[in-house]
Amino acid sequence: MDQQNLALDERLRGAPLYHIHTAEIRHILDHLNLEKKVKMTNLNNMKKFRSILILSALVLLGSCSSTNDAKKDNIHPFNGAYSGEQLERIAFPMGGMGAGMICLEGNGCISHVSVRHQPEVFNEPFMFGAIAVKGLTKGAKVLEGPVQKHKIFGGPRSGNGNASKTYGFPRFEQAEFHARFPFGTVNLKDSDIPMDIKIEGWSPFIPADEDNSSLPVSGLEYTFTNLTDTTLEMVFSYHSENFMRIRGENVWGPTYPEGGNSIQKTRNGFLLSQECFPDKPEYKGDFSISTLEDAVMDYRWFRGGWYDAPTQLWNDIENMQVQSDTATEGSPGASLYVPLEVSPGESKTIHVLFAWHVPHSLITFGTNTSELKPPVCDPSTGCCSSEYTSQFYEPWYYEKFNDIGEVTQYWSDHYNELRLKYLRSSLYIKYV
Repeated sequence: MDQQNLALDERLRGAPLYHIHTAEIRHILDHLNLEKKVKMTNLNNMKKFRSILILSALVLLGSCSSTNDAKKDNIHPFNGAYSGEQLERIAFPMGGMGAGMICLEGNGCISHVSVRHQPEVFNEPFMFGAIAVKGLTKGAKVLEGPVQKHKIFGGPRSGNGNASKTYGFPRFEQAEFHARFPFGTVNLKDSDIPMDIKIEGWSPFIPADEDNSSLPVSGLEYTFTNLTDTTLEMVFSYHSENFMRIRGENVWGPTYPEGGNSIQKTRNGFLLSQECFPDKPEYKGDFSISTLEDAVMDYRWFRGGWYDAPTQLWNDIENMQVQSDTATEGSPGASLYVPLEVSPGESKTIHVLFAWHVPHSLITFGTNTSELKPPVCDPSTGCCSSEYTSQFYEPWYYEKFNDIGEVTQYWSDHYNELRLKYLRSSLYIKYV
């Protein structure tokens, strides 16, 4: 091999394709002896062939370069933060093993609420946290980043304005997500609110402790850091419709023809409840939302049509109207409010605890449904005997906790202990 080809070999080894100059295309062709493999009948055809090869090579070089640049822009560093378009499809699972799931999305919203023993990946109820800061012109916002693009026009009934969603409420300009299982963290920033805000979602996951790692619970911690030199007065709030009530559908959207649903009082929180129905024990289910801090409760939202309830709710948030109300059957939703003051440079954390209890299902395995015993139910409650319900799948936690009250009590009593157990485990050290 001559010296010229040897030099060319040295240049080509390990060099990206787009670093080869066009003037060297001829040398590459000579080097590969392509002319010997192509039988041309005359010199003109040879020249045309070479021209086509050179043009094709230039197009290839350009496409490779643009493709590599595009890949560079989308590269995500290992264990790095997710932001911008990277947040479009992030949903961080929370909830014990085999106990159900809810997800904290990359922008801070809650979705994939699947607590009735089957995946409900499109279940995104009307539930959210919010902050209102006294004295700021635009100081009231949902504690979430921008709405993901695919949700605005991609969901059912979006053509009617997404009346059952929070997409029209003001929210934070920027969001950033970090994943450190079992902790998912969202950082929020906005030019209107001079605070650093962090949302940390998690559920217990403790090596060698299968019971506490399988609880029907999860938690959110909202931490507010004051970046100003004055004390900030604010009201944190958390709101939810009763998404446990049995839903129907018509051409106008969701309806709730069945009764037996209610908002119930709990300590520093509220209970979203649905009772049994005759011959339908699987309807029964409760979901608790509470806080470890002292809170003021509103158990009864405004009952109206169209957008009345969300409009009145946002007016209360924006005007910092913290007023308690009585629990009532059939209320569409409830709210909890935590007033607080944050001094300059100080950080304060509000804990929001979720717990659920759905004792029955219609799931069977290896059983001929024609051989199932008929239901024997109490007409006054609609609930059926254990002889009937035990023929179907029942979650393990139903044996440990008789009702939602016991789950909620256990979660609030052991919250800090369970968090500390994980932080002290060997598994946590690997993720630091």
